[in-house]
Amino acid sequence: MSRRKVDLIVKFGGSAITNKNQLEVLKQAELDKAAILIEECIQKNMTCVVVHGAGSFGHHQAKQHSVNSGFLHLEAAAAHAARIGFCQTHTSVAKLNSLVVNSLIQHNVAAVPCSPCSSWVTRNKEVISSGLDTLSHLLDAGFVPVIHGDTVRDTNIGGCILSGDTIIKTLCEEFTVHHVVFLTDVDGIYDRPPDQTGAVLLPCIGVNKHRPLAIGTSSSDVTDGVIRTCPEERDGQTTISTSASPYDVTGGVQLKIETARDIVVTTQGETKVHVCKIGSDSSHALCLGHDGASFTGTEIVL
Repeated sequence: MSRRKVDLIVKFGGSAITNKNQLEVLKQAELDKAAILIEECIQKNMTCVVVHGAGSFGHHQAKQHSVNSGFLHLEAAAAHAARIGFCQTHTSVAKLNSLVVNSLIQHNVAAVPCSPCSSWVTRNKEVISSGLDTLSHLLDAGFVPVIHGDTVRDTNIGGCILSGDTIIKTLCEEFTVHHVVFLTDVDGIYDRPPDQTGAVLLPCIGVNKHRPLAIGTSSSDVTDGVIRTCPEERDGQTTISTSASPYDVTGGVQLKIETARDIVVTTQGETKVHVCKIGSDSSHALCLGHDGASFTGTEIVL
């Protein structure tokens, strides 16, 4: 049986559509910009999946109750408290999912919420079962599935957090995906936290299965996953400094980079991966497939 083809997966980053430092505060204007982008993609008859992070919806509850550590190892009272935290985290991210879906519908996108909580299962935080059949059926019917980072059952530890980035990686393993675009609150990936003096946007990150991360200034710097020019190396390894909210329980920017690497390596470069700012001209050029258009952002390549 042929693999389901998907033109575009767009990740609405949690920091891009929420204020991650304030509990359940939405950036409505930024969300609406992303919804307009998806509307334009649908008008071009593109098959799209939207994935969004949790941001300030869920991360606070997950951290407070150590949801990502599971509960099967705990005594009865502590395990019950952890289960309540699991439920509170899911309720919070489901609230954000409803807001995202409503924004898309208001912009004439036939968006359908897809919660992983009831259908995805992990073992030691690795996906062993997913709800991709349902998602595929929704695509067949002309809908845009909207899936999100969520709490899920884990067979070894009871429960954990399934990140949106891990969901995207799984989609790319099971479907034939042409393009993945991560929309963030900054222009792309930097060599250090972007609010630090001297931070440099990295237009290209070259990866392969043997060397975890390598950074260059353009795709021409990358040959067989080896970089000819790198801004910073230590002990033969290129380093990328990233910052994460103290409430981020899913790995932040580092997980995003590792996910992008895994997608590019697994698909042998067939799936294009970019990171750019939400609402930017570059996000429209990339998602709408304007070949040859210049862009401000980061491309992940072999």
